[in-house]
Amino acid sequence: MAILLWVRVPQNRLFCGGDHHTQNAPYCGSVSETPTLRLGANIARYRKLAGISAQALADAAKNGLSRSQIADLENGRKKDLSVLQLLAVARVLGVPPVALLADLFDPGADAGPHPMTRTVSNYNFSTASLESRVEEEFDQNRLRLWVSGSLEPSPQPIKDPAPKAAYGALRDIDLYMRIYMEWKMAGDHLHRHRRDGRQVDAAVFEKEMGQSPEDYESHLVERLRQATQGLKFAISRLSEDGVHLPTALSRIRERLQALGVADEIPINEVEINGDD
Repeated sequence: MAILLWVRVPQNRLFCGGDHHTQNAPYCGSVSETPTLRLGANIARYRKLAGISAQALADAAKNGLSRSQIADLENGRKKDLSVLQLLAVARVLGVPPVALLADLFDPGADAGPHPMTRTVSNYNFSTASLESRVEEEFDQNRLRLWVSGSLEPSPQPIKDPAPKAAYGALRDIDLYMRIYMEWKMAGDHLHRHRRDGRQVDAAVFEKEMGQSPEDYESHLVERLRQATQGLKFAISRLSEDGVHLPTALSRIRERLQALGVADEIPINEVEINGDD
């Protein structure tokens, strides 16, 4: 089954691949349900955290939703929502729409270490009137930030269980991604230096840091050590959120072993649920 989302596209110009375009025509295809797109299960998770019934959620969300439709979504009999319904459910539950589209807490056994995406691929939408409804409360930039989970509802600490779980996981996923990129870059630099003996890098290091080029490799190893510690911290934070990356530490070990620094950078100091 496909999850059908409807949205107005600026200037009513929609493309179906190549240079072909038409007026008011749908994008080719649809958004298919994948293991990371578990709409009903996500609604059930945050509804229960919020402590409200399916009837109360339907009544508050309106937009044609009924208790039976909510129940059908949660048990898998219904697979789709309109964008207006999706936004309404997210607003009632106090979570960003991305938390309903993507399962933040189960990114998959093969999820790390590498960047975790919060986007859904194959966006293929048809047109409908969305902008006039959301402009009542959001300008377009605030809408974008809210949908992506980048804009929290208040500068004050979030106390309600549902939004606290969603925004907490999103914050720590962002932390993980930032540290992962530093860790990957540090490992890549060490690999290139050992493979190519890059004297240019060492010469720049001597000029900027005032240290001997012979110390350059030690500098790279220390940089990787610090990034590895940061990555372990980020994974621990995700584990506390309930986001488990069961293969993350083993993949880190494999990378350090391939770089020949596994003994210099031990990673067993922090135990993380779901690994080892």
